[in-house]
Amino acid sequence: MSKIRFWYSSAIFVVSGAVALWFNGNALIDLWRYFRLGPVVEAEVTGWRVEEISSSKFGLEATYNYQVGGKQYCAKTLFKQPVYLNPYSAEKDLQKWKEKSWRAWYNSKSPAYSSLQKLFPLNSCIQAALSLAVFFYFAFVNVFFNRRERAQ
Repeated sequence: MSKIRFWYSSAIFVVSGAVALWFNGNALIDLWRYFRLGPVVEAEVTGWRVEEISSSKFGLEATYNYQVGGKQYCAKTLFKQPVYLNPYSAEKDLQKWKEKSWRAWYNSKSPAYSSLQKLFPLNSCIQAALSLAVFFYFAFVNVFFNRRERAQ
């Protein structure tokens, strides 16, 4: 029975480690993308369209121009928020987005990389922290069972 418990706790430890690695990798990539964007410049949006993200998710995509160091850049941004359930609600909301003035965040080392939306990846960070907590819990349980088995 103790070998079954050992393999069971080891399997859960490995699976929770893989899940924690996945979520922490995603969070690190999202944080890298967030901190990669630095300085802000004025941007002129030249076009809008509704983009289908999946079968029941639609977002707004903007084409825009901005200038850094005397050089003109053209880019596109697919807004992560808000997400619409159908294209009609996105089209309806598009009019108030057209009326806004826009700023573009860009990478100072590579000004061609830019975005009109800079959102901190809070959900990714929370998921990473929770997956690490679960991993450390199972690591503790694994060590606890192994020491207990050796003591008997």
